[in-house]
Amino acid sequence: MSSLRERSAQLYGGLLDAQAASPGRAGRRPRASRPQAVRPTFSWFDRDDALEATALSFRLAALAASRSRVNDGLGKALDHVEEQSSEFHPELVRQGYALFVTHNRSGRLLSKPRTVTVAPGLFNPPPSSTRSALAVSLGGDSPGLDYWREDVLANEHHQHWHEVYPYGGLPPRDFTVWVTQTSRETLAAILEHVFPGQGADFVAGASPVQLAREFARITGRQLRDLAPEHYQAMFRLNDRQGELFFYMHQQMLARYDAELASHGLSRVTSFGPTRWASPIAEGYDPEGFLLFGGDFTRREENQSLADGSVGTLRQINVAIEDALRTKKLVRVDGSAVDIDRTNLGEAVEAAAWQLSGLDRSAYPGLHNGGHGAIARLSPGQLGGVMASTATAIRDQVFWRWHRGIDDINARWQEGQDPHDLSDAPDVLIRDGLGSRDTAWASPDIILCRTTDVPPQADLQALGEQLFGGDNWDRNFSATAPGMDGLSTVDELTTTMLTTTFGNRRINYLSHEPFTTFLRLENTGASATQVTVRTFLVPATLATDRRAWIELDKFLVALPAGSRVVVARGDA
Repeated sequence: MSSLRERSAQLYGGLLDAQAASPGRAGRRPRASRPQAVRPTFSWFDRDDALEATALSFRLAALAASRSRVNDGLGKALDHVEEQSSEFHPELVRQGYALFVTHNRSGRLLSKPRTVTVAPGLFNPPPSSTRSALAVSLGGDSPGLDYWREDVLANEHHQHWHEVYPYGGLPPRDFTVWVTQTSRETLAAILEHVFPGQGADFVAGASPVQLAREFARITGRQLRDLAPEHYQAMFRLNDRQGELFFYMHQQMLARYDAELASHGLSRVTSFGPTRWASPIAEGYDPEGFLLFGGDFTRREENQSLADGSVGTLRQINVAIEDALRTKKLVRVDGSAVDIDRTNLGEAVEAAAWQLSGLDRSAYPGLHNGGHGAIARLSPGQLGGVMASTATAIRDQVFWRWHRGIDDINARWQEGQDPHDLSDAPDVLIRDGLGSRDTAWASPDIILCRTTDVPPQADLQALGEQLFGGDNWDRNFSATAPGMDGLSTVDELTTTMLTTTFGNRRINYLSHEPFTTFLRLENTGASATQVTVRTFLVPATLATDRRAWIELDKFLVALPAGSRVVVARGDA
C-alpha cells in the first residue's frame, strides 16, 4: 500500500504540475509537457465539464473494485488516472481523482496531498524583481486587500469545499457494496442506457467484479440524460447540500466584510441583476505569477458582460424570482414543490437535475452561469480566474457576485416565520451582572490568549478554579485573575505569518491563538445536553445576522441545577 500511496501522491502532484506556468513570461518556469487534450479546458462551473469529472470519480470507484485484491484494484484506478491525463485537461482529471479519494472508502487509502504542499506556486504571487508584492487587482473598491484574497488557506478551503460538496453528486462510498445492494433490474437499466444491448443478459450472470469492470467504462456524456431514478442509484448529494452551499459562501462574505471594515471600507456591494449590464469596475491580472499554466488571463477594468450572457442570466433569474414570489420551485414533471432551506440552493447553484428533481431548463445554474460569464471576459480558452474553485476568490468580483447570490437566500429567509424557541433548554448565559447589561458583552464569555495559559494546564479545571465557584459573579471581561499571568482579553488580532510549503515560502493570514471559557448555568430540574455555537462579528455590524462569523460548535452535558465552566481551545 505504501508504494500505491507514493504513486498516487506523485500522480496528483503531476496533475497540478501540468498546470504550472508556461514559458514565455518573465518569472515563470517551464511547465511539464501537456499533450493536446480531447477537452483542452476545464471549469467546475461548466455543467458538462463537471459531469465528466463526476463520471471519472465513478469510474475510479468501479476500477478500485474491479479486482479481487484491493491493491490491484487501486492500481487499476491509478492506471486510469494516468491514461486520462493524456486525453483531458489535467484539472478535470485532478477534480475527478479528488472526488474519488475524498468520498470512496478504497480511494481514501490513497494519498491526495494538499494542493499548497505540492503546488505552492498556484497560490501567492511571488515577489517581483523589486521585492514588492505584485499588484493583481485592477481598480475596484479594495485593491489593497489582495493579501487577503490571495491567501493560500482561504483559496485552498474554497477549492476543497467544492470537492466535499460536488453538485454533480458523490460516487459510491463502497462500490462492491453498491453493486451488491442495487437491484439487478436497476443495474441492467443503467447499462442498457449507456451501452445499448448490454443490459439484462450481461447483468444476469455477472459477478460484482465483472460488473465493476463494465461500469468503469461510463462517461459523463452518457449520463446527461440518464433517468433520475437511475442517476440517483449511482450518485447522491451530501446532506443539506443546497443549504450549506449558501451558508458556506455567506460565512466567507461575513469574514470578507469584517476585513473590509478593519480597513475602514464599506461592505462588499452586490453585482446583482440590476448591474449585470453595467461595466464591472474592477479587473484582475493573474499573468505575473505561476497559475495554471498561463491558462487564466487578464480582465481589464470596466468591462461589461456580453449581451448574450446578460440575457441568459436574466432569463434564469426570472425563474428564481418567480420561485421567491410563489415560494415554490418547479419540478422536472412540471409540478410545484415548496421552497425549503436546501432545494433553493440546489436550484441556484445547479445540482444535477436528476438529484434535485428540479426543472433543468428553469434552473440551469444562476451561480455557475455567472462564474462562467465573468470568466469569459478574459481572453483565451479558459478565460479568467472565476472559472476555477482554486482561484475564483482572488477576484474582487467574486465577492460582489456572491453577495448577489446570497441576497437570494436572504430574501427567502426573511419571508419565513420566526423560529419557535419555546422549547429552548433552561440554560443561562447572562447579558450582564446585576442590573447592568451591555450589548454583546456577556460576562460569561471569557477570552484568554492561549500563550498565557500554563502549557500543561487542565483547561477545564483551570476554568472552574478561575471563573467558577466563588468567582461566578465576577466580571472578567478586562481584568486579570492573577494566576500564572493569565489575563482575559476583549480583542483578538490577525496577522500575516510565513511558512514553507513544498520548499517555497508562503505568506498566510492567521489569528493570535485564544482559549474561550464559557459559564453555563442549567436552571432546570433535569440534566440536559446543549449545542454551543460561538460567533464573531465586527461591533459595527452586530445587528445584521448575515455579518456573524461562526467560530465553533460543540455539545455540552449539563447536570440539573449545575453551574459549569466550559473551556474550549481555538484549534
